Amino acid sequence: MPYTNNSYARENSGVIFALSDRVKQEIMFFITTTISVAIIVLDFFATRRLTKNSKRRRWWVATALTTDVLPIIISLGALIFAKDNTTTVMMVSAWSFFGWMVLSIARIPLNIMVLISKKRWAKYGGVAITSCIVLTLLYGMFITRSDYEIRRVDIYSSRLPKEFDGYKIVQLSDIHIGTMINTEEELAEIVTLCNKEDADMIAFCGDLVNVRYSELTPELVKILSELKARDGVYSVTGNHDIGVYMRDQQQLSVEENTRRLIELQQQMGWNTIEDTTHYIHRGVDSIAITGVAFSAKLQEFRHSFDLPYIDLKEAYEGYNKDDFNITI
Repeated sequence: MPYTNNSYARENSGVIFALSDRVKQEIMFFITTTISVAIIVLDFFATRRLTKNSKRRRWWVATALTTDVLPIIISLGALIFAKDNTTTVMMVSAWSFFGWMVLSIARIPLNIMVLISKKRWAKYGGVAITSCIVLTLLYGMFITRSDYEIRRVDIYSSRLPKEFDGYKIVQLSDIHIGTMINTEEELAEIVTLCNKEDADMIAFCGDLVNVRYSELTPELVKILSELKARDGVYSVTGNHDIGVYMRDQQQLSVEENTRRLIELQQQMGWNTIEDTTHYIHRGVDSIAITGVAFSAKLQEFRHSFDLPYIDLKEAYEGYNKDDFNITI
């Protein structure tokens, strides 16, 4: 695939529109605040209908307000006021937000059903719906969150050299180590699943860490070093790998963060191919492996369908356009 015709970045004749991280945070804050206010209003009127006892009503209102507001204050406060978004800060924010979803968002159907009718069926129906939502959230977080699934895809090409017929690649990405719960156990399971595939090559397509390189501790380096494939592990860095989410960049620059992460990957035996092309040989045949790292120029466009033009000429240097190419 020549560098002038790629799906990763393309030239746009029109105006490129993308929201800045600051604007996205403000939108998220507005949406969250609006939902919180709506829940508080629902709680107030539902409580008036559920109980006539003033003491019990005050207790219920206080409890409801606490679950409606406190998790959001902790979650947003941790992100807004912390000097740096360390793993601890990110986890506190994430768990607080999850707590808000379980304790407040899930209660919306109950409140609505209570307000719709005073009949007992409405209250019990609301309780049933809310319970289902809570159980679903808990099941998703603690059970299926790490229920990994292997998807198999056969790729056919007349350009594939004969010696590479049946070549098996395990593609893996977006581990985000900093957001894992039982990190060592989960990583070990991922490694075991990948190794059972007995692959010719493992392609890791970025976002090994969530914020900074230090999430990759010596224990985790040892676990990931066990990833094995006949032609090795090839990797590139993603937007979370290059340190752009770090707030305190005086202590550690994004360039130094990226350098240290790549160094750790190399210690694990991975081939980190940042905007370069390598060849894998089998007998007289060969295929090209090109690694396209995430460019900091794309940070504000990372969730946009319209990307600015990025010159990938360097990445494909030394690549013969007639050769079969795999780009990661």
